[in-house]
Amino acid sequence: MNNIGKPIEPGRQNKEAWMRNYKFNIAFENTSYPGYTTEKILEAFISGAIPIYWGNPLIGLDFNPKAFINCHDFNSFDEVIEHIKEIDQNDTLYMDYLRQPILSGGVETDFCREENLLARYNEIVNTRKAFITPSRKRIQKILYPADKFVRKSAKQASYKARRCVSAAKRRIRKLIN
Repeated sequence: MNNIGKPIEPGRQNKEAWMRNYKFNIAFENTSYPGYTTEKILEAFISGAIPIYWGNPLIGLDFNPKAFINCHDFNSFDEVIEHIKEIDQNDTLYMDYLRQPILSGGVETDFCREENLLARYNEIVNTRKAFITPSRKRIQKILYPADKFVRKSAKQASYKARRCVSAAKRRIRKLIN
């Protein structure tokens, strides 16, 4: 979503080029849940904007808390806004945020290592654990039976995810180095 009144031309490069014009980027997830982090914070980092992040309350475990504004660190959005104003008016503080490494210590966490991401993805896809209530799981099994097509699609998604993770890691390495 943007506030320019028209859509941005399709394509990641167009979005990143548009975002480069701004000091800050609102990187809000659709929900706040521990461990749920999407591309939003990374897109802000890649574009060179300071992410204003809300979503995963544990985001500081994956990314350097000194490199972005974590709305979870404030008591209200009014406090967040005041902090943003302070950064916007103080070039030294603004540059302090931009100079920070994206990852804590400039090193990826164990969870973010490609082999661990792929192992977790495979665990999720292949598990028989119920992450939802058993009654809901029974209904889903009836409505959406697992068959060879579903398993084949999961393998294809795993391959695509592996390629996406590799591409993202290359981009992040470029930013870090």
